[in-house]
Order: sequence, then structure tokens, then C-alpha cells
Amino acid sequence: MKKTILLIIATSISFVLSCQNFNFGPKIGGGITGSKYINNMSSYSSSSVEAVGELGLFAEYTKKGWAVESGLQMLLSGDWELDKSIILPVIVKRKIINNVSLLAGCDFGVNLFSRIQIDGGPDNLGRYPYFIDVNAGVSYNFYRNISAALVYKRYIYKNIGDMRYQIGLTLSWNILN
Repeated sequence: MKKTILLIIATSISFVLSCQNFNFGPKIGGGITGSKYINNMSSYSSSSVEAVGELGLFAEYTKKGWAVESGLQMLLSGDWELDKSIILPVIVKRKIINNVSLLAGCDFGVNLFSRIQIDGGPDNLGRYPYFIDVNAGVSYNFYRNISAALVYKRYIYKNIGDMRYQIGLTLSWNILN
């Protein structure tokens, strides 16, 4: 019994020590997203702006001023009951001064219920099952375990005429520290 307890304590201590460069926790954010649809063949164009929210988890590995972050997030936009996406972000961060880092990366997403205009304006609505966006921004670590990021995202769809972007602020809480 004593050996089992000692083994559990030793394993726990080694896990905590190995997590010094690893961050994990919840992430929450919000912002605005805009879109502009242009169809040169039919001379149709439209634009819109709406609120968005993000909820999820993040995992980050840091070493020598560099960090790689990924996770799993849900994006809620427009009609909050119907317009949802699951996102897998891949972000690289570089510390530039004490608590400030530049970040860049991309998000791979799956639309669950969202409807996007395709080929022909508002009467021809369809669904893209997936999307990719590229992002860039800056993050600031307030304390050892709380950070905020201001990010600009540019969505890439199969349809070149649909231009979507998002500007948002996210808060991350590292529960390992």
C-alpha cells in the first residue's frame, strides 16, 4: 500500500514538473464578423456585420520565446441557435517583449448549421461543410495564468466572391499554473 501511494505521488510530481512548458485551460472570446459577397457575373453584392462568440479549450507548448497553441473551440455567430462551427486552431506565437507576443496561424473549421451565400445572391443559399481562416494578432499575459489576445481572422472559402473577416478579443486561463 505504501509503495502504491509513493508511486502515485512520484508520478504526480513528475507530471507537474514536465508541465512547466505546457499550458492548458478554457478560452472565451467575442468580437464582430463581417462579410461581403460579390458576384461579378450577376452584378450582385451584399455585406453584413454581426456579433460572434467563442468558447473552448486550448493547449499550448512554450520554449525559448516561441509557443505553439491548438485546441478545440465552438464559434457562435449570427443566429446564436443556428450558426455554429467547431474550430481546430493552430497558432504560433513569438514573444517580442516581456509579456507581449505576436501570433499567426490558421483555423480549420466545420460548419454545423450555418448558411452562406453561394453563386447567385440571397436566393441561392448553401452550406459549406468546412472552412479555413488565417489569423494574425497580438497577445498579452496579464499574470502567469491569464492572457488576452486581439486577433484579426480572414476566412477562406471555396467561393472567391465571399469575403469574411473577424476581429475579436479572447481570454485564456491556464489552469496548470
